[in-house]
Amino acid sequence: MLKILLIDEHHIVREGLKQLLEKCTDIVVSKKVDSAKDALIQIRKEDFDIILLNSISAAMSDIEIIKQVKSLRPKIPILILSASSDAQFCEKSLKAGASGFLTKQSGTEELVQAIRKLSRGGRYICPAIMDDMTGLLLDGKLSPSDTLSDREYEVMLAITSGKRIKQIAKELSLSIKTVSTYHSRILQKLNFQSDAEMIRFAIEQGMINDGVATRGNLVLAELGFKTGSVIAAIKEIWHIRKDVILILIVASIISYVFLSFIVSALF
Repeated sequence: MLKILLIDEHHIVREGLKQLLEKCTDIVVSKKVDSAKDALIQIRKEDFDIILLNSISAAMSDIEIIKQVKSLRPKIPILILSASSDAQFCEKSLKAGASGFLTKQSGTEELVQAIRKLSRGGRYICPAIMDDMTGLLLDGKLSPSDTLSDREYEVMLAITSGKRIKQIAKELSLSIKTVSTYHSRILQKLNFQSDAEMIRFAIEQGMINDGVATRGNLVLAELGFKTGSVIAAIKEIWHIRKDVILILIVASIISYVFLSFIVSALF
């Protein structure tokens, strides 16, 4: 059971979040406080798996809370739930020691996914602001894969390891359509045009071993992408010019029959 310390200055928000989170059988909001002072008192008295920090007042106040919490409990993950979608505030929060950042536009499902990911030592950054996190990305402190849910990350590992959609669906007890949806979301979130780009990224991030099998999968993915592009182009040409192509085919057949008739008549 994941024990949550919830920090928010509004009683109605605290109660609402508690009810939403405790619909999950593996999460319990152990304590709810409305100030940084009370939060630090509770942290000194009790162990928590996650601290969920909803905005107290000013942005700098939140940053100071993060720093003070980390000074007391360096290993405890802090998840920020903010009304702000400002990338700079997100960067400051993460540099101060937060492990995750969500905006209040995030859904309950994403909040639960983030909590579970942080509890396993991961990080989670709201995809809505990830594109603006260029500073931390360039510094190597964040990876674009931090935007993926646990299931999306799992599917990505499986695909980059060379497994097919049908095989992944069977292993994860999911439908092929569901796995395909996860696949599309991964490509969209990470801005990849093909599986080959995804495999290269996984190699660079150390998510999979850079071995002979992996390189083989990369070559096959590149070939598949190129072949797929050619097929897509042919389909598009067929869709646009199918009448012309049909006429040409019919004309070719008639010409062939006519020429064959003439040749047989002459000889």
